[in-house]
Amino acid sequence: MANLRGNVHDMIVDQGATVNTVFTLKNSARSALDITGYSARMQVRKFDGTTRDPKPTIVAEYTSLDEYFTIGGTAGTVTLLIPPAEMEAFEAGSYVYDVEVESPLGETTRIVQGKFIVRAEVTR
Repeated sequence: MANLRGNVHDMIVDQGATVNTVFTLKNSARSALDITGYSARMQVRKFDGTTRDPKPTIVAEYTSLDEYFTIGGTAGTVTLLIPPAEMEAFEAGSYVYDVEVESPLGETTRIVQGKFIVRAEVTR
């Protein structure tokens, strides 16, 4: 999967709402990659505005083993689903994240990264 690069995509999500995002992996010919047998993982960390780096403490972690990600095989899709109860636990603010996929051979590729901005819930 050497032709993939970590694309930057800022996610703006709502506190207390469902997050349902689909990432599609494509090759240089814009065809879907077959990712059958792959796994996915994501970490969210608080953003440090002073150093412009992620803080060392993990705020949330999601994996395909925990069923937060669904791998779409020949469709090349990686679908993230975070339930509202878990998003309610987030404090409103700016975080950073990345998503990595791992092949059955153990090769890891970061497919997307960016800010994870949580907007405060008003209606409860």
